[in-house]
Amino acid sequence: MFRRSFTVAATAIAAAVALAPTAQADPPHRRPDPAVLQRDLQDMVATEGAVAARVTDGQRTWSGRAGAADPATGEPVARGARFRVGSTTKALVATVMLQLQAERRVDLGARVDRYLPGLLPGRHDLTVRRLLNHTSRLKSHDHFLHPNPTIEETMNVHRWHTYTPRELVAVAVNAGYLDKDEYFYSNTNYVIAGMIIEKVTGRSYAREAERRILRPLGLRDTYFPGTSPYIRGPHTQMFAKVPGYPPFNVTEWNQSYAGASGELISTSADLVRFNTALLGGRLLPPAQMRQMTTLVATDEDKRYGLGLEVTTASRCGVELWGHNGSVPGGIAFMAGTRDNRTQVALTLTPGDGRPSKPQQVALFKFIDDAFCGTAKR
Repeated sequence: MFRRSFTVAATAIAAAVALAPTAQADPPHRRPDPAVLQRDLQDMVATEGAVAARVTDGQRTWSGRAGAADPATGEPVARGARFRVGSTTKALVATVMLQLQAERRVDLGARVDRYLPGLLPGRHDLTVRRLLNHTSRLKSHDHFLHPNPTIEETMNVHRWHTYTPRELVAVAVNAGYLDKDEYFYSNTNYVIAGMIIEKVTGRSYAREAERRILRPLGLRDTYFPGTSPYIRGPHTQMFAKVPGYPPFNVTEWNQSYAGASGELISTSADLVRFNTALLGGRLLPPAQMRQMTTLVATDEDKRYGLGLEVTTASRCGVELWGHNGSVPGGIAFMAGTRDNRTQVALTLTPGDGRPSKPQQVALFKFIDDAFCGTAKR
């Protein structure tokens, strides 16, 4: 399946960005060299693709971009170019949910049935908290949405289709529940979280996130596209490739298949501003921040809280708090140190669907250089 095979590969790459084995070669918080960061970006897209990044180190803010926004014209990446950031959306949705908990409008220990009765047959034990930390035993609907479609069906039919949240949940339920109450990353969890937000507030998760997060923080280049397949404003062209076919332009895609699990459009600058505010305690009271940062073990080299994942920088071992994301044709990286001293965000359209080995090497190096300082030569 085109949709499934791409997503699995791109998500694995995005999640692996900062997950190399920890080593202690350079001390954390050594100031990064802007010239080295820019070379890393240029190496990342030396043969194809486009990238934009933002780094703050407590004293300075650096922004860089490289590559062609449109390979057909060679147009460079615009300042403030927008990208689809996929599962990074989950950090905002979890923040809204925890704000509602602080207002005593949502109980994370309550069963999902309390808010959405009958949605999950046979799962009357499932709590809201277990949606947010991916221990719900729900499979991910996008793995089963269209079993074995042709490339033509995906590109010409499915990517334009509008899905309702209930349709997506029904797909996951029909696939059957997992056997154990262990961590399993499922986009369906956050589709349901979005439904709970709407049930409690009378407004969509997107409207609540706009009201509570985007407008107060001045995130003017971040928005939820809903059912629109288009990206407003300056943006890069995105491509995906399946063996045996030429690259497909997947820039236009109705994100309702992801909804609250991954529809957001943003910029590297806005992602840094959001994560800085979140880790700095501006969006959640201390009690809710403690819950968000209470971690469970995963089946990957990371730990997961409530809409936050924790990885490490490979060179210096510093913990990175944030959330990665992927969509057809692109990946996003958003992370900061727990003391909020360093924040990094990067959005990459690889040019061929998934990062090549040289692109991955340059990506890993960029993250190390940003968080650990320039490597000694």
